[in-house]
Amino acid sequence: MVEKKSNPEITVIIPTRNRLHYLKRAVGSVLCQTFTNFKVCVYDNASSDATKSTVHEIMKKDNRVYYHCHEQNIGAGRNFQYGLMQVDTPFFSFLSDDDFLLPNFLKTTMSGFINNPSALFSAGSVVTMTDKGEILYEPFSLWEKEGLFLPPEGLLETLGEKYPIWTGILFRKEVIDITGGLDVEIVGAADLDFVYRISVKVPFVISKKPVAVCVNHAT
Repeated sequence: MVEKKSNPEITVIIPTRNRLHYLKRAVGSVLCQTFTNFKVCVYDNASSDATKSTVHEIMKKDNRVYYHCHEQNIGAGRNFQYGLMQVDTPFFSFLSDDDFLLPNFLKTTMSGFINNPSALFSAGSVVTMTDKGEILYEPFSLWEKEGLFLPPEGLLETLGEKYPIWTGILFRKEVIDITGGLDVEIVGAADLDFVYRISVKVPFVISKKPVAVCVNHAT
């Protein structure tokens, strides 16, 4: 069994519902990180498949994994928000159950904070692809530079096709107080809204190193 650290630095939030095949890949991509001082919190939105038993089996092998199941479906946005409100570590990230991290995600983004202590989020490049593996785009390839961005320059850089995909972002816990959390009434764009509301107020840092994969489904 892989033992958890007594004081993990990072919480990786994985909301899920009835996507066990993808979920196992997502959780596995966190457990394979080269930076190991983290915990993985799976928030099950009342799945009807074998999510509970499968995650419990993973927990027996690695007790950095935690599991919570809602009694009923509270909606995807509120499930993300619920996970956010449980964060008790200095840093956190969101990982959708159908996306996955590359092994260097946590190491790369933590290095961004070490080199830029004023930053409140640290982002690496995210490759977007179809569920068949076809590469679609990589927003950070459009950025002229990497490093620290201050407001309002940072916000302006994120607009349009250059927006940071939060799959590749590590946040400081302080952003929860700054934003009040997610706006769950924004259907389909609460992630972008969350990043925009942070970047308009505080510095952030980006790296062009690929750190994660975001999957776009045909449906």
